[in-house]
Amino acid sequence: MNDSFEQVKCRANKLKPEMLAMDIRTLEEEHANLLSDKGGESEFWECLKDQIERVQGLSYVLKCDCGEEYKVEVNL
Repeated sequence: MNDSFEQVKCRANKLKPEMLAMDIRTLEEEHANLLSDKGGESEFWECLKDQIERVQGLSYVLKCDCGEEYKVEVNL
């Protein structure tokens, strides 16, 4: 038990003074916000990956006024 208490005390000494001045409720709110941000970031990257997969492989043939044809495609 004493070892656990000493570990907590040691970790608390490493905290910035601003963190020590905050009450536990504020810290819990900040923690929840950080977790929410992380979830939002994961969702963003997943959505971006899906969009890239949808766009990848698209191709279109353009015909120039001079008669030449050019194939335009997305290749990642």
